[in-house]
Amino acid sequence: MKSSKLSLSVAELMAKSREITDVDLVDEEIVEPLTVLHRALNDESHIDEEGARAYEAKFLRLLANRLRMKRDFQRHPEIAEQKIKGPLIIMGVARSGTTKLQKVLAASGDFNYLTFWQNFNWASISGKPGEAIESRIAEAEEFCNWFDRRSPETKLGLQFQAMEPEEEGPLSEGCFVAPSFMGYAELP
Repeated sequence: MKSSKLSLSVAELMAKSREITDVDLVDEEIVEPLTVLHRALNDESHIDEEGARAYEAKFLRLLANRLRMKRDFQRHPEIAEQKIKGPLIIMGVARSGTTKLQKVLAASGDFNYLTFWQNFNWASISGKPGEAIESRIAEAEEFCNWFDRRSPETKLGLQFQAMEPEEEGPLSEGCFVAPSFMGYAELP
């Protein structure tokens, strides 16, 4: 397999995310972890062309979500004051049943949970209450379908579905230091 590189630099990814979102903020806290990850993908991993383009799309989605979230916190600082009552945190190593437990609890109707699409595109596009969510769901469904085609053996243990409850993995990638990045490419 021929290794490919990301075609956009960190600066270009950040500029493009500002263009996509029309949010003119500079997200300085993400520069270092994104730079480390970008360098590892380009210099030390063996991703193919499709993988390189998928990582660029992922980075742009994550950066756009971060910018939109920052915009919303600036407009509505009261968001940070909302109380979260009684969170339930499920932890465990891979293949230990945490996903099954999380899905069973979600199915009980006794708990709030995030669906895959909410984890995937957590920030409002417009920042306006009551915004239509269909485009965010469609983007998540497109990813789920691509992922199934790209890695069909993964479905044996876990299948992403846009409207189903999902653990925090896609959401936690927004910090650019999540371990899930190593699950999609050979990274040191």
